[in-house]
Amino acid sequence: MKTLFALVVSILAFSAVAAELDMDMLKAIGNDRTRWVAHSRGAETRECFRVVDNDGMPVTNANVRCAFKVGTGASGLQDVYGVTDTNGLCTINGMCKAYMDYSVVKDGYYCSHEKVDYMETTRVPAVIDGKWQPYGETRTVVLKRIKNPYAVKVFNEKCHRHDIPIFGQWIGFDFEYGDWTPPYGDGRFEDVLLRFKADVRKRRIDYTYVMDVCFTNNPHGGAYLKKGDAWSDLRTEHLADTNASYRSVWSFTAESIADQPVRCSYLDHDSYLVFRTRTRVDEKGKLVG
Repeated sequence: MKTLFALVVSILAFSAVAAELDMDMLKAIGNDRTRWVAHSRGAETRECFRVVDNDGMPVTNANVRCAFKVGTGASGLQDVYGVTDTNGLCTINGMCKAYMDYSVVKDGYYCSHEKVDYMETTRVPAVIDGKWQPYGETRTVVLKRIKNPYAVKVFNEKCHRHDIPIFGQWIGFDFEYGDWTPPYGDGRFEDVLLRFKADVRKRRIDYTYVMDVCFTNNPHGGAYLKKGDAWSDLRTEHLADTNASYRSVWSFTAESIADQPVRCSYLDHDSYLVFRTRTRVDEKGKLVG
């Protein structure tokens, strides 16, 4: 069963690559004997890291760890360590059969980490003179500074879920208290207005649920969508971007029709919303805080 599972996973991965590459390239990759030999016996690799901070300045004395895949299971990783110099540079050599996980850490910064899969390279041959290609390529790694300019509100588990008190009407929600505003909760400030709509048809499995989000109750209030930085322990931005385009109205839908898979317009797990609310304006209506 394990062999069958691995075969299915390989086919799915191959299909995903096939969607992005032409068949000639796929054929060349599949026939590239060098990568399959290296996958069995291992090949040399050289990783050159250039570590910088948020402003692009070199980060010295950062600790770099590379975990090279050399065997099977959890024990099949070999760690090699290095430290960046005054230019933020560090070079690490090792043997590897398939992939490498690296992490870069330093006090005062969030850890950055990523995976490099040598088998997935589109270079043919993937290995030259016993070395994975590209050999010695420089990778720029950004370390985000740890800075806490403002108090952060973290909602507990109780605040993550709320019963919808009423459908078809706008309801205020307080981000600070994590609750509806009166008469449906103990919130004090309408940071956002929410409206829920439900259309459940004859069969309970046929339905459409909609959540409308509106910031028109706050001048210049709104939100913008961002992709999380998966390579950093701090996946979000430090502060909201004052130059971003804030949308005041959003809508999210979940729909199931005629036994088809549920279609959702929710955020994916890699995305997040940056909110702006409780805005202050001057006498001309200009945003001041």
